[in-house]
Amino acid sequence: MMLPLRCLFAFHGAAGSLLEIKRLDQPAGSPPDQVYYWLWQPAASHGWQRLDFAAMQTEPAQYRRFAQGELWFDDHHARLQLADGEHTLPAGEPEGWPASVSQWLVAPQQTILKPASNNDREQVTRLLQQSADWLQQRGDTMWLPEEVSPQAIANALAAGEYHLLYLGAEAVGTCRMVHHDPLFWPELPHAHSLFLHRIALSRRHKGQGLLACLLQHAAAEARRHGYRDIRLDCAAERLALRQHYQKHGFQLLDECRAGPWQVARFIYPLVE
Repeated sequence: MMLPLRCLFAFHGAAGSLLEIKRLDQPAGSPPDQVYYWLWQPAASHGWQRLDFAAMQTEPAQYRRFAQGELWFDDHHARLQLADGEHTLPAGEPEGWPASVSQWLVAPQQTILKPASNNDREQVTRLLQQSADWLQQRGDTMWLPEEVSPQAIANALAAGEYHLLYLGAEAVGTCRMVHHDPLFWPELPHAHSLFLHRIALSRRHKGQGLLACLLQHAAAEARRHGYRDIRLDCAAERLALRQHYQKHGFQLLDECRAGPWQVARFIYPLVE
């Protein structure tokens, strides 16, 4: 499948290929990170890697800052500084880039879900805090910093409740899975359903179906224990989040009081 793409900047040399591309198939008003992509392909690799845009300037020279490093460029050359060193690239498009980039953008997501260990504490915390920070920037507080700190998740992590979703070698999501939830589901006995909490997915991979992937793995885990459904809850006033869960197959069961919170409770039946 060939996507409609426009190349804005292109550099290609012995060290690899660097592109900024614009997707022309996205709806008007789409977030910039779903439209514009800086992509890097080292010479020793056959796959594209996305560089996470952080900041830019155009005067006195073109400059981009990414989470992974920095880039300086003009019409003739680019200098890319990454953790593995500095790469100098002449201007030019790599052969066949539209096909390879299209394939990278639409490729089925090969993910695995693994229990997180104490050695994964930083990755779990990072994903939780990134989600909390993104919501806070939008004026919406989901979790307070002290609720997703390494100390706050230590006991659940040690109990094997946190899991990490991997896309290739990259941890792109996390969630907490429990088999008993007396606060939000007091009427259910132990080992009746699989309950999901603290779902956090990489914003960089937004639109790539990570929640659907996570649910597929959670469903496999639930079936392994002989459960017939997955359950979760959210604050009742979070209408957008409620719609998001329903879009992915969750059914609204009810609204109720759980401690100090008014919550909406959802069920995801598992098809035999």
